[in-house]
Amino acid sequence: MTKIFQLCTALVLLAGAWGCRTTVSQKPEAAVEVRPTQPGPDYVWIDGDWHPRGRNYVYTNGYWASPRSGHVWVPGHWVTTRRGSYWVQGHWR
Repeated sequence: MTKIFQLCTALVLLAGAWGCRTTVSQKPEAAVEVRPTQPGPDYVWIDGDWHPRGRNYVYTNGYWASPRSGHVWVPGHWVTTRRGSYWVQGHWR
């Protein structure tokens, strides 16, 4: 019985952690970047990303990447809810 209780407690805590996002009442200013020269014809530009740090977001510059075979890059984007806005990170799909 104790192991089942511990497992259930761990699952509840893990599920709660997924629901915790850093939200901001006002989205940060759009970052302006200058793209360096493309290193090769097969490279794709990965836009910069916002990363939560405390109660704010910090911008990380974009970069050129060699695409994964059969994948496409899905850019990051802001989602606005009644609680504020949060950043969904870009990813390969």
